Amino acid sequence: MSKWLPVLLLSLFVVLSPSYVFADNIKTLTDAQYEGTQPSSQVTLPTSPVSLTPEERLWLQNHPDIVLSGDIFWPPFEFIDDDGNYAGMVSDIIKLIESRLDYRFDIDHKDNWNETLESLVDREIGGITAIAKTPQREELMLFSEPYFSFPIVLVIREGMGFITDLRELKNERVGVVKGYASYDYLIINHPELNIQGVNSVTEGLRMLSDGELDVFVSNIPSVSHLIKSLGLYNVRLTSITPYVYDLRIGVNVDYPELVPIINKAIASIPQQALDDIYKDWVFKDMNAQVDYRIVRRIALISIFVIGIFWYWNRKLSKEVSDRIASENALRASEEQLRKASHEAERLARKADEANQAKSIFLANMSHEIRTPMNAVMGYAELLSATVKDKKQKSYLSSISAGSRALLTLINDILDLSKVEAGKLHIEYRPTSLSPLFDELEKIFLAKIESKKLRFVIELSETVPNVVMLDEARVRQVLFNLVGNAIKFTHSGAIDVRANAVPSVESGKVDLTIEVEDTGIGIPHDQQERIFRAFEQQAGQSTREYGGTGLGLAISKKLVEMMGGALSLKSEVGKGSCFTVKICNVDVANEDQLIESDLPDASQYRFNPAKILVADDVELNRQLVKDLLEDTDFVIKEAEDGKKAIVIAERWNPDLILMDIRMPVMDGYEATYTMKRNASTQHIPIVALTASVMSKDEHRIKEAGFDGYLKKPVSGSELFAGIAAFLPHLVLNNSRVTTDDNAALERPYTRGSSTLRDQEEHQDLPFSYDADVQSAISEQFMVEWSSVNGSGDISATNTFAESLHAYSQARGLASLEIYAADLKAAAEAFDLDEIQRLLENFEARMVGYR
Repeated sequence: MSKWLPVLLLSLFVVLSPSYVFADNIKTLTDAQYEGTQPSSQVTLPTSPVSLTPEERLWLQNHPDIVLSGDIFWPPFEFIDDDGNYAGMVSDIIKLIESRLDYRFDIDHKDNWNETLESLVDREIGGITAIAKTPQREELMLFSEPYFSFPIVLVIREGMGFITDLRELKNERVGVVKGYASYDYLIINHPELNIQGVNSVTEGLRMLSDGELDVFVSNIPSVSHLIKSLGLYNVRLTSITPYVYDLRIGVNVDYPELVPIINKAIASIPQQALDDIYKDWVFKDMNAQVDYRIVRRIALISIFVIGIFWYWNRKLSKEVSDRIASENALRASEEQLRKASHEAERLARKADEANQAKSIFLANMSHEIRTPMNAVMGYAELLSATVKDKKQKSYLSSISAGSRALLTLINDILDLSKVEAGKLHIEYRPTSLSPLFDELEKIFLAKIESKKLRFVIELSETVPNVVMLDEARVRQVLFNLVGNAIKFTHSGAIDVRANAVPSVESGKVDLTIEVEDTGIGIPHDQQERIFRAFEQQAGQSTREYGGTGLGLAISKKLVEMMGGALSLKSEVGKGSCFTVKICNVDVANEDQLIESDLPDASQYRFNPAKILVADDVELNRQLVKDLLEDTDFVIKEAEDGKKAIVIAERWNPDLILMDIRMPVMDGYEATYTMKRNASTQHIPIVALTASVMSKDEHRIKEAGFDGYLKKPVSGSELFAGIAAFLPHLVLNNSRVTTDDNAALERPYTRGSSTLRDQEEHQDLPFSYDADVQSAISEQFMVEWSSVNGSGDISATNTFAESLHAYSQARGLASLEIYAADLKAAAEAFDLDEIQRLLENFEARMVGYR
């Protein structure tokens, strides 16, 4: 045996040296046989022209060489091969479509995917060869029927635990190609993920292999192809997601006639042809490559190795049996995968349909409510400037407050919809937190005092004077948190604290704002629930506390969109503390602050001008006329866009206020027509509309409008909108506040309930002498005893008027202010404030403020 040992060792070395190639060839052949066909280098099918109508044939003849582009960095779907030719699965599909239409497209690829998308949006090309349909893209292009569908999968690095669902991911770095449909799916449906955008599938897989990513999201064919071609054997598929790629041809919106033509071509392609293309490219890398040198070497030494390894046959037979069992299991898994893919496709279509239906409903609801609200709020504003009676003014204030509350609710619902659809954008501007906190104190002081709570606002010196934030969204979050704190706190205090620490990045800070109360608290098992839309704490009395369950849900999403987090610590019976933390906030300069308040309508002085108001609702036209009544404007009206065009051509107005939704001809078409008419194209056109969805705003700008105002519109907003186009003067620099939180203002003013009032009356005495106190007691104590706690508004009002006249006649300033407060509360039917003031009468009677 010893003399054979060198020969045997040499034989083993020769055989084992190419064993990896040999094993790979065996596996490749088996996989090809499992698929039931040998992969071919080129798919050839008999062509049969599609049955097109004469109009469709004529359209193709009139549009020769339509340019298509795609993503040339997306193998095996489409790429440029070593010979510089356009190749891949999509290329084969385009060739089949061309042969069946007897038509040739002009294939002109861009340098990257984003440039391809921009070229289609800018209408530089006729279509995109392969693209998935998403709600965002439907606004930009048209889509053919799908010709391929593939599930979107999760890819992980070897050594990482098995992942079955996206919801299992917490802080892992999740890679996805920017601009792909999978990116849109994750941003919309999984905003909590730590998403890292990459430029291509190749880049994403390499970053995953190098440890720069923990998970990569893509489709099966791309991943399978590139793992082999790049030699990345330390990554593997782990599970499929609920999403699928439906590959379609994206078509320029200027070519709607092309969509049914392409759909006919796709429908005429046999399923076998699609299967052959799939097999040819997906299993292309698995084709067996026979190396005859290896065969010869194996033949020369086979007589040696057979004698040594014959006893391994039994073991090999068992391995073959295991292999067959594995293949059967693989077949079953692929069948399940196919079924899951079809089900996911069906569910995705349903979700798209539901999302579109929701968007349409919200747009219509907003428009239908805002249109009458425009008249309610507009005329309330006009009346408040003319009515002098305090009781009537209180009624108007209540109407305005109720209208603004309803408008706030509508805005909350629309904000939530925009956040969920990924269409709400954060606008960072230089912002000072100091006036924002002052505003908090002024807005909520009345409610704080009525509940006898302590309200403390602490703005740390560590907070920069000016930071880059979305002031409107920060205000919205803080007003929600403070409003909730007041609502659920019956005694004790509410503290608002803000501080900042330097961030790891130079010139930035980590900002923390806390709203802490001593209210009823929230059970631990309910703390996650309250951040979900339309949900409140279990057992919470809607009659006592009210609310829709939207405030915290929107606040949480807004904070997260600003790169922060909203957290909660609470204990039942001891109160709650909500913490807003936003990291890496840029520090700005004070000279960057922009004055955003509008001048009051009465401050404007316009030169004489002609204004055309086009609106199908007479009440809205009349409101605009009433708001502009004291100006030198000459106003004409039109009930629809067609009449507006006729009047504009004949009358030549200086400005047109145009509604969007009108019968006969809407505002879009009317504006489009006038902007292309030499006699009217110079006239500024301002959209006056109740449509506030983001797609409506985009369409308004695209239609050629020079500006737009949202209904309901106030007098200040209307005058500011007109001032952008007509010559005018502003008389002085006084300002009025017109922000979205005006709904939180008090419906009436109390004489001494604000810090400003207290400052104005610092010269008042702290007490009256004994004779004055005795006279007040003798005059009013009996009447006070009868109304205190009675709830009788009329008797309280009579008591307040008598007390006011008495104190005014005798120069008792503090008591006069108190009587005015009580009368205002009675006229506003504020029972809580009435009782608070009545309980404080004895202290006021002796002169204490």
